[in-house]
This record gives sequence, C-alpha cells and structure tokens, in this order.
Amino acid sequence: MKAKVVVVTEPGKLDIIEREIPQLQPEDLLVKIDMSGVCGTDIHEVYDAQPYSGQKRNYPAFLGHEPVGTIVEMGDNAPKTDSDGIPIKVGDRIIYVSIGRTTRRPIPYIGGAFSEYAYVGGDYTIYKVPPSVPVETAVLAEPFENGLRGLGRAFQPGLPYSLNCMGPGKIVVIQGAGCIGIMTLAAAKLSGAYKVIVIGAPENRLDMCRKFGADLVINFMETTEEERAEMIKGLTPRGVGPDIVIEAAGAPKAFREALNLVCRGGTVVEVGHFTYRGTIEINPEILIRKDMQIFGHGGFSISDFRNALRLFEAYGDWLPFNQVVTHKFPLEQTMDAIEISREEKCVKAVIVP
Repeated sequence: MKAKVVVVTEPGKLDIIEREIPQLQPEDLLVKIDMSGVCGTDIHEVYDAQPYSGQKRNYPAFLGHEPVGTIVEMGDNAPKTDSDGIPIKVGDRIIYVSIGRTTRRPIPYIGGAFSEYAYVGGDYTIYKVPPSVPVETAVLAEPFENGLRGLGRAFQPGLPYSLNCMGPGKIVVIQGAGCIGIMTLAAAKLSGAYKVIVIGAPENRLDMCRKFGADLVINFMETTEEERAEMIKGLTPRGVGPDIVIEAAGAPKAFREALNLVCRGGTVVEVGHFTYRGTIEINPEILIRKDMQIFGHGGFSISDFRNALRLFEAYGDWLPFNQVVTHKFPLEQTMDAIEISREEKCVKAVIVP
C-alpha cells in the first residue's frame, strides 16, 4: 500500500511522490489525513533556502504540521486511550504531534501532513477530536495552541498587578491578522481581556478579526507607525499604551514597533519569527526606560493542544472558529494553496487529501 506525499524538490517547486506505507508495528497507529492546514512556515519551507540563521535547507523537504486524521488501523498493543485517557478506536478522528514521546525507538516516516496517510507512534501525543467539533475547526488546533501558549507567556503567576502582565481586564495589542493572530485574539478574549486591538492586513483577515470580537482593527498598510500609536494610546488610560503586545506578524519592523507601543512595565511576546526574516536595529535604552518584559514563544505546549480542543467544544457557538478556513485544496493543488496563502488572499487555506 502506498501514500501520495507532497515534497519540496527545490525552492519554489513541489512534486507529488508515492511512498510505501510501512508495516504497522504493534504499538502504533495508521491515520488517514482528513485535512491539514497551510501554515506560514510551509510558505517559507517552499521558498526559503535559508529557513533559520546560518542554516540551509535539505531537499527533498516535506510539508505540513497541522493535521487532523481518522484512525484506520491500530496495532495490537497500540494505546486504547488518547493522551487524556479518552478511549480511541478505529474510525475516531484525532490530532497528533510527535512531541511528548516517552521512548526514542525509531518511528517509520511517510512524510509531512500533506500526505494521504500518516504513521503515528503509539507514544505520540494524541487527542481525540470531540464529536461536536467539525474538522474545519479541529484543523486549527495547532495554530490555536500557538495562540494560547504565546499569550500564556505574558502571564506571570503571582505578579498580575505589580507588573503589566496578562490577566483579566488587561489591554492587548496583537500585531498580525493571519491565523496565529486570529487565534491569539481568541485566546485573549477567552482570557478576559478588556480591549483587544489587532494591527494587520488585508481587509479579509481584518474582517475575521472583527468577527472574533476585536475592539479595534488597524490596517497597517493604510496607517503610519505614529498614527497607529496615537490610535492605540487613545484606548488606554492616560494614553500610556497597552499592557501586552504580541508580535505575530513575523516582520522585524513589527517587533521594534511592539517595543515602542507597550506601556512602561508592560510585556512583549515575540511569536512571529519562527523562520529567519532578517534583522533590525533597536535602541536598548528603551528596554530600561520602559522597564518591560520580553518573552519568546519558540515551542509547543502539550496541554494547549488539548485545551484548544476543549475550547473549540465549549465556545464554538460563541467564537466563529468554523469560519476561519476559507479555502480548501486537494494534494494536487498544494502549490495553489501555498500561493493563495503567500498572497494573503485567504484567511486560512487547508489541504484535503
């Protein structure tokens, strides 16, 4: 049995190959991919020969890391419950990530999530998708995990009032209106933020931010940095600026703007630069003058994958998660999905093998 898999053969070029599906080991599962989201990282995987500082990409490269799939086969010793202890069986829909593994035994590999099937190790982190959560929502679990953990970096246990950290009643600015920005907006609203302001573009994505309850959206292509600062200060007491700024745009200039926007004692979280996007000068004096906290979000939180599904289930009728996916493509049109995402003509594109 073989699976079709999308690969990057060289910068800007994709191919579809067929790979043998390995014989299932007793501890493992075979999953048919139902849907996989196109992430900004996938765009960089396709076009950037230098994904990180000082590194070069090796080809062929596989794509896709936001899968939702259905279990089609389970080994005799495969787990009978997910990572939360909920029973799973053939025919159940799951999300999975390889982080959190308890053993280091080799796991056969078919390819990334832009594939017909995935070989899932029994010691992967696996969560069953609640029956009430549609696949178009479940596919957002990975970006929502990023939003939850990115915002979570702004929380400081025991210090919510002595410093301007995240907490109920705080004012939050999110730079970037892509899927991560939208999911961070959702996390902020669910965390009790008083005001949430989004800076981004284009208008189709800003419209989605409005649907998620953004109190102010600012099109950065139609405003200057000085104008944005004045608009944001106008929503804060005495014009001091927001308590929290989340940089989810992946633009070096946005990070510098975040430092200028945040109030004294405030918190900046860097989320957007998962790949190399260049450098920019900053004046270190501003860090002292503003007495700020700066955190980076560069990893996964296992529990936030679970929390994403729980929040989809609990608040799917309040926040329009099911509207974020706007474009669907088969494997054969993966390049079209990459392009429409690169040109920001969609809110969220997905691959449906």
